[in-house]
Amino acid sequence: MARISRSCLLLPLLAALGLTPAVAKKTPRPRRILEVIQNGPARTGVGFGFHHKVTDYTVQVLQQIGKESGAFTVDVTQDARATLNAVNLRRYDAVVFYSTGELPMTAREKREFMAWVKAGHGVVGIHCGGTDTNYTWPQWGQMWGGYFDNHPWKAGSTEWEINADPNFPSQRQWPKEFQWTDEFYEFENFHRNQVHVLLRIDPAKLDLSLPGVHRTDKFFASAWVKYWGRGRVFYTALGHDETTWNNPAFRKQVEMGIRWADGEIPYKVKVP
Repeated sequence: MARISRSCLLLPLLAALGLTPAVAKKTPRPRRILEVIQNGPARTGVGFGFHHKVTDYTVQVLQQIGKESGAFTVDVTQDARATLNAVNLRRYDAVVFYSTGELPMTAREKREFMAWVKAGHGVVGIHCGGTDTNYTWPQWGQMWGGYFDNHPWKAGSTEWEINADPNFPSQRQWPKEFQWTDEFYEFENFHRNQVHVLLRIDPAKLDLSLPGVHRTDKFFASAWVKYWGRGRVFYTALGHDETTWNNPAFRKQVEMGIRWADGEIPYKVKVP
């Protein structure tokens, strides 16, 4: 006669009593992130995109954030052609850009990258990354929701930021309105009804008489999110120098922006 194990007899009894045996919880694996810090040729074809002094430091900070949070690991590349293709992208949950200029990618690599994002992965742009990159690739600008146009408010300027969605994971550390010191961008081909705005500069407290102010609607977004197919796009214009990267509130914005983009932390936004 077959022997019945004690566990087989015990489990139904525990279930009848509303009890379950302790089961070890699995710790979610850290997401894997790729950071692109390449400066491609300028859009005029002469020279290269502007290289921010803080570029290499961003890698150090992102790796530290990932390690301390346990949420993700960070690889870094200065070779978009070798990494932003279908084969290599299988390794990653999201790609972070702190890049400028025209990244040297073939037409096939561009198609593969867009397909990877639309399949449900994440892209994160920080400061120059995303909006100050790939001006000659229209689909790129459509994915991000706009292109860098100018920075009338130079590095070291202090302006008032409006926290447009304090409930979004990357925004909860900030009050409804606060002062911030950075380099502030304005954008072209940006339409606020096509993105979910997270931060915007308060125009009532902004010097609009400076040379280079082009937006007539006085709407100057500093951070937003949107979808690209099933993919998630997070962008923040903050992050010009080490002072910003050393600020705990900015680090939290970057951390939670990545964790939303890579799919770990859900937060649905309504974008037309």
